[in-house]
Amino acid sequence: MENHLVDFDKIAWVESAIGIRHKSFKKDGKTIKLIELSDTYCYKDWCTRGHISYILEGKFTVKFENHTEIFNTGDIVFIPSGKKHIAMVEKGNRLKMISFDI
Repeated sequence: MENHLVDFDKIAWVESAIGIRHKSFKKDGKTIKLIELSDTYCYKDWCTRGHISYILEGKFTVKFENHTEIFNTGDIVFIPSGKKHIAMVEKGNRLKMISFDI
């Protein structure tokens, strides 16, 4: 029988940069990530990948070319592919979210 459970407890954390770590589940060309960002995370370049994310804990700010938005626990974030953005976590805060690349 095929298993359809994504069990992040069995997946190791990967620290991909200062202030960010994630667990990735990949299947059939799709990726689901459990992501943690701390206030030490600092990404200098624009990201243009698309994301759908659900905020499990915390809050963060996303800077777009012409405006800034703040997202909180329980929010669902939809950023289309090609939309330039940079995520930021305020001093003293931490963020945990589930993210689906699109």
